[in-house]
Amino acid sequence: MPPNPPLINAMEARQGRHAHGRAGSGVAWRYALGSPAFKLNGRNEDELKQFNHVERGIGFIGLLTIVFIILKLTDNIVWSWWWVLSPLWLPAAVILTGVMIAGAILLGWKTIKKG
Repeated sequence: MPPNPPLINAMEARQGRHAHGRAGSGVAWRYALGSPAFKLNGRNEDELKQFNHVERGIGFIGLLTIVFIILKLTDNIVWSWWWVLSPLWLPAAVILTGVMIAGAILLGWKTIKKG
Protein backbone atom coordinates (compact mmCIF):
# COMPACT_ATOMS: atom_id res chain seq x y z
CA MET A 1 0.00 0.00 0.00
CA PRO A 2 1.37 3.40 -0.84
CA PRO A 3 1.87 5.65 2.20
CA ASN A 4 -0.40 8.31 0.66
CA PRO A 5 -3.53 6.90 -0.99
CA PRO A 6 -4.41 8.47 -4.33
CA LEU A 7 -6.63 11.52 -4.03
CA ILE A 8 -9.57 11.75 -6.36
CA ASN A 9 -10.91 15.04 -7.53
CA ALA A 10 -14.49 15.48 -6.26
CA MET A 11 -15.58 16.98 -9.58
CA GLU A 12 -14.22 13.95 -11.47
CA ALA A 13 -16.09 11.62 -9.13
CA ARG A 14 -19.36 13.53 -9.62
CA GLN A 15 -19.02 13.41 -13.39
CA GLY A 16 -18.08 9.73 -13.44
CA ARG A 17 -14.63 10.27 -14.94
CA HIS A 18 -12.92 8.14 -12.32
CA ALA A 19 -13.31 4.39 -11.94
CA HIS A 20 -14.46 4.75 -8.33
CA GLY A 21 -16.86 7.65 -8.93
CA ARG A 22 -20.49 7.17 -9.80
CA ALA A 23 -21.83 9.27 -12.61
CA GLY A 24 -24.26 11.86 -11.32
CA SER A 25 -24.07 10.70 -7.72
CA GLY A 26 -22.90 14.06 -6.40
CA VAL A 27 -20.79 12.27 -3.79
CA ALA A 28 -17.26 13.45 -3.23
CA TRP A 29 -14.88 10.51 -2.91
CA ARG A 30 -11.79 11.54 -1.02
CA TYR A 31 -9.62 8.46 -1.51
CA ALA A 32 -9.68 5.36 -3.65
CA LEU A 33 -12.02 2.66 -2.39
CA GLY A 34 -10.24 0.01 -0.40
CA SER A 35 -7.46 2.30 0.74
CA PRO A 36 -6.87 2.50 4.49
CA ALA A 37 -7.79 6.19 4.53
CA PHE A 38 -10.98 5.86 2.44
CA LYS A 39 -13.43 8.62 3.30
CA LEU A 40 -16.86 9.42 1.91
CA ASN A 41 -18.08 12.95 2.65
CA GLY A 42 -15.60 13.18 5.51
CA ARG A 43 -16.57 9.88 7.17
CA ASN A 44 -14.30 6.85 7.36
CA GLU A 45 -15.44 3.26 6.83
CA ASP A 46 -16.02 2.56 10.53
CA GLU A 47 -18.33 5.56 10.87
CA LEU A 48 -20.24 4.52 7.74
CA LYS A 49 -20.72 0.97 9.04
CA GLN A 50 -22.61 2.37 12.05
CA PHE A 51 -25.22 3.96 9.79
CA ASN A 52 -25.36 1.25 7.13
CA HIS A 53 -25.83 -1.71 9.46
CA VAL A 54 -28.13 -4.17 7.72
CA GLU A 55 -29.26 -7.42 9.26
CA ARG A 56 -28.82 -10.33 6.93
CA GLY A 57 -30.35 -13.72 7.22
CA ILE A 58 -33.68 -15.37 7.10
CA GLY A 59 -35.14 -13.95 10.30
CA PHE A 60 -37.72 -15.37 12.66
CA ILE A 61 -40.72 -15.09 10.34
CA GLY A 62 -38.89 -16.75 7.43
CA LEU A 63 -37.64 -19.55 9.66
CA LEU A 64 -41.11 -20.11 11.11
CA THR A 65 -42.58 -20.26 7.60
CA ILE A 66 -40.00 -22.84 6.52
CA VAL A 67 -40.68 -24.94 9.63
CA PHE A 68 -44.46 -24.83 8.96
CA ILE A 69 -43.96 -25.81 5.31
CA ILE A 70 -41.71 -28.74 6.25
CA LEU A 71 -44.21 -29.90 8.88
CA LYS A 72 -47.05 -29.66 6.35
CA LEU A 73 -45.15 -31.53 3.62
CA THR A 74 -44.16 -34.30 6.04
CA ASP A 75 -47.80 -34.66 7.23
CA ASN A 76 -46.96 -33.68 10.80
CA ILE A 77 -49.63 -30.98 10.76
CA VAL A 78 -52.94 -31.00 8.91
CA TRP A 79 -53.45 -27.26 8.66
CA SER A 80 -54.75 -25.45 5.61
CA TRP A 81 -52.07 -23.88 3.44
CA TRP A 82 -53.46 -20.48 4.51
CA TRP A 83 -52.36 -21.19 8.09
CA VAL A 84 -49.07 -22.78 7.04
CA LEU A 85 -48.18 -19.56 5.20
CA SER A 86 -49.67 -17.32 7.89
CA PRO A 87 -46.29 -16.02 9.13
CA LEU A 88 -45.99 -14.27 5.75
CA TRP A 89 -49.42 -12.58 5.64
CA LEU A 90 -50.46 -12.33 9.29
CA PRO A 91 -48.18 -9.38 10.26
CA ALA A 92 -49.45 -7.36 7.28
CA ALA A 93 -53.05 -8.23 8.16
CA VAL A 94 -52.55 -7.09 11.77
CA ILE A 95 -50.99 -3.80 10.65
CA LEU A 96 -53.73 -3.22 8.07
CA THR A 97 -56.41 -3.93 10.68
CA GLY A 98 -54.76 -1.48 13.08
CA VAL A 99 -54.63 1.22 10.40
CA MET A 100 -58.29 0.64 9.54
CA ILE A 101 -59.34 0.84 13.20
CA ALA A 102 -57.30 4.01 13.71
CA GLY A 103 -58.85 5.51 10.57
CA ALA A 104 -62.36 4.64 11.76
CA ILE A 105 -61.66 6.19 15.16
CA LEU A 106 -60.30 9.38 13.60
CA LEU A 107 -63.19 9.59 11.14
CA GLY A 108 -65.67 9.08 13.98
CA TRP A 109 -63.88 11.69 16.09
CA LYS A 110 -64.04 14.25 13.27
CA THR A 111 -67.75 13.48 12.74
CA ILE A 112 -68.48 13.93 16.46
CA LYS A 113 -66.52 17.20 16.60
CA LYS A 114 -68.35 18.53 13.52
CA GLY A 115 -71.86 17.66 14.74
